Amino acid sequence: MLRSDVLPCLGLPKGDIGVLLAGDFDTVARSIRERLPNVVNYCEHRITNAVAEGMNRKIMSIKRRVGGFRNVQNF
Repeated sequence: MLRSDVLPCLGLPKGDIGVLLAGDFDTVARSIRERLPNVVNYCEHRITNAVAEGMNRKIMSIKRRVGGFRNVQNF
């Protein structure tokens, strides 16, 4: 489907706003095209990196909390 076909289907004008949204549509289309292999991979295997991201968040949180302590005597 062409961009010019999509805007009227969404009820959007073809004027200045339509041109602005058409640029946004291009950005979304590019993002989907770039990430499509990752989405397909998730749909096939149902595996994410959520556990690794959670662990990283915990580590970073601890590092932020103790950022000023360089040795045990300063506790």
